[in-house]
Order: sequence, then structure tokens, then C-alpha cells
Amino acid sequence: MGKILDRIKKYSIKNNNERILKNYYSKEMRRGKTYRAALADRLFFYIFLSISIGTILVLKTGKVVSYLYISILMFLLSIGVSGLFSQKKKRKKIIEINEGIKKRKLIKEFSSFSKDNFTDYIGELVEKYYNIDVKKETLSLDLSGIIQGKRYGIKCIKIGMEERVGLRELENFYIDLRMSGFDTGILFTNSYFREDIRENAKVLLYDFDDIISMLRKLDRYPTDEDVEAYIVDRFMDRRSRVREEVRNIDKKKILQFYGIFVTFYILSYFINYPRYYKLMAIMSFVIGTVISGYKISEYIRFKDKFPLK
Repeated sequence: MGKILDRIKKYSIKNNNERILKNYYSKEMRRGKTYRAALADRLFFYIFLSISIGTILVLKTGKVVSYLYISILMFLLSIGVSGLFSQKKKRKKIIEINEGIKKRKLIKEFSSFSKDNFTDYIGELVEKYYNIDVKKETLSLDLSGIIQGKRYGIKCIKIGMEERVGLRELENFYIDLRMSGFDTGILFTNSYFREDIRENAKVLLYDFDDIISMLRKLDRYPTDEDVEAYIVDRFMDRRSRVREEVRNIDKKKILQFYGIFVTFYILSYFINYPRYYKLMAIMSFVIGTVISGYKISEYIRFKDKFPLK
């Protein structure tokens, strides 16, 4: 019995995760439409297309049986052809979405680094990538190592992603290499180099995309499975936050205003100033409704507050 329950639980979790992923990718690909909404749109289109073609054939031939037969045939054919072409396109789009998430995660990680943290990260990466020992430098260069018999000086430039490493930084690096007596060097940045620099550079240049290539070769870059787990985790975290937000809605205060509304409205039929009590009742009702509306709008806003970065 326990094994059966475990299987049911695993199947339920798997099914729920697949639903979360389908909805996420659908929203990304179809401007916010959920998977079910997109599926309903496609079915409506297939049905409309089938009925339209069938109607034209009926008008041409005058045979209702042909209409039904052709309509069903066109409906099934439309689904088959569309599915054949859309699956490949969908998979390609999902790969693009996943790649975007991977890059955003790495950008976010780099943005949290200090200059020293970034240097340590690059030092560890170079050690594993070239299978060498990397030493920290204390002067103008950050790191050094021997690659294929040559002494390499390594400098790490951490800047904002919107910035670009220019000619001045490269020339300063040349000066540092000469003064330190290195054979050549590697210049790393978490961002990108200006295009005119790469053409005539006398050292190795590694930008954000090159770092990704290194991570891929070392099997340290996130896989699609990692991204899917990340999407599901973010969704579950978001749902927990939304539930917490709902719990924080001040239900007691709202109920008090509605209670005052009912009490004053009933009393207005038994006292000397009915209009005054009815007015107070209406004001209580309006205040309670406004608070409820505000809380509901905050809840809706909160649901959409945590996009994946």
C-alpha cells in the first residue's frame, strides 16, 4: 500500500511540474497566454477552418455527407500537420527561453560579486579549464599561471553588463604585462569588449560568452533540467508568498465594517433618525468594500510580482 501511495505521489508531483512548465513556456511564447488558453485558441481555429472548408464544399457539391466527412477529415489533418511543424518550433523556442534564463542567472551571480570575488571565480575557472596552478598577483595584475610553457599574466575587469572594455584598458594591460615580465596574458571581463579591440589584440580576450563556453566544456553550465527545476521552484515559492499575502488580508476589519452596515441598516427601521443610520450603514458598506477591493488588487498585483530573472 505504501509503494502505491508513493507512486501516486510521484506521479502527482511530476504531473504538477509538467503543468507548471507548460504554462510558463506558453506564457513566454504567447504573450502571457496559459497553455490551456493557447490550446483552446488552436482548437477553435481548427474547427473554424474545418467548418469553413466543409461549407464551401457543400455549396459546391450539395452533399451534406461530404460536408461532415470532409470537416472531420480537415479537422484531424489540421491538428496533425500543425503538431508536426509546431513541435520543432516549440522546442527551439524553449531552448532559447532556457538559454535566456541561464544567462540571466549568471549575470545576476556576477553582479553580486565584488572585484575580488570575480577574480577568485576566474582563478578557479582557469585552473580547471587549463588544468594548471593559478597564483594570485599582488601588483597590477590579478592572477598568473603557466600554460604550455608560457607565463601568462591574467587580469579581471568587472564592470556593468551595459559597459564595454575599451582600448585604454587593453593598452594598460599590455603595460602591466611588460612591467611584470610575462610572455603574454589573458584579459577577462564579465561583460564584453568593443569590436575594434578583438581584431588587433595580442593577448587572449575572454568575455561573458567565452566564460559560458568554458563553463560548458567543464560541465559547470546549467542544464535544461536545472532550468526546469529552477522554474518550478520559483513558481512554488511565488505560490507560497501569494498564500501568505492572502493570509495577511485583514478579514476581521472587513467583517467589522460589514457587521456595522447590517446593524445600522436594521436599526434605521426602529429609531427616530432612520436616514442618519442608513447613511452610516452605507458608509460602512462602502469602506468595507473599498478595503476588500484594495486587498484583492494587491493580491493580483502580488501574484505577478515575481518574474523569473
